[in-house]
Amino acid sequence: MVCSYDERVIGLLRSAWSAPSAVPPPPRRVWRDWVLVAVLAVLALVEGSLRTDLPQPLPVVLSLLVVLPTVLWRRTRPLLMLLIVLVVMVPIDLLLPDSNLYTGLFVTVMIYALFRWGSGRDLMIASGILLAILALFFVSGGSLDDLIGGFALLLSVALLGVAVRYRAESGQRHLDRIRMLEREHLARDLHDTVAHHISAIAIRAQAGLAVGARDPRAVQDALDVIEKEAATTLSELRSMVRVLRQGETAELAPSPQLRDIEQLAGTRPGGAGSP
Repeated sequence: MVCSYDERVIGLLRSAWSAPSAVPPPPRRVWRDWVLVAVLAVLALVEGSLRTDLPQPLPVVLSLLVVLPTVLWRRTRPLLMLLIVLVVMVPIDLLLPDSNLYTGLFVTVMIYALFRWGSGRDLMIASGILLAILALFFVSGGSLDDLIGGFALLLSVALLGVAVRYRAESGQRHLDRIRMLEREHLARDLHDTVAHHISAIAIRAQAGLAVGARDPRAVQDALDVIEKEAATTLSELRSMVRVLRQGETAELAPSPQLRDIEQLAGTRPGGAGSP
């Protein structure tokens, strides 16, 4: 069945809307976030006090200081934090168009965080809101150059966030693939190691049963070998568990080969080294 163009577009939009947040999940807060808030606050105060071209610096500086803490939650709640910034700052920019602070460009950090960490639904909602704000500024008296420049800045920041996100997710997929291969390798080594020693135990037990009635010493030899192989198996199993839990290295016995038959069974059923 051939899908129509409208159905393909709707399917693409639904897929974009339901896209999950970025993986791996972001850190909640790091010390650099607090440093960024402090630096932006100082810059806003210095700019508001030194710039003479600002007709009303006080409300602009205060509004910026109010929304600065949103930087601390920009990764875990990117859409909500961006909306808080826009709700506070956009009316100030519309009412006081000549009082924009250069420090207010920190909003690009919020936009970057949204496209870096947000879900598909967050990206679509925020994109619509940001484009509507650009159109609102243009309709309210902005120039075409400002509209093009604002759109170019918005697009550049969004593409940067998406590019970093794609690279991080690609790296995570690569790590997941490596971990899967390592688990398969460990599982194979675990099976081969256990099979090696269990084979020796089984062969010795069978040999002891076969000749035990006419050679009692063979039973003792078989029990000695079984005890040794069981202890070795337990030790290597513990080593494998340490590898899985802590990433430690372990000495793993190789899988038995054809040349190991004599070592496993001995020169005769009575035991290895028997004449």
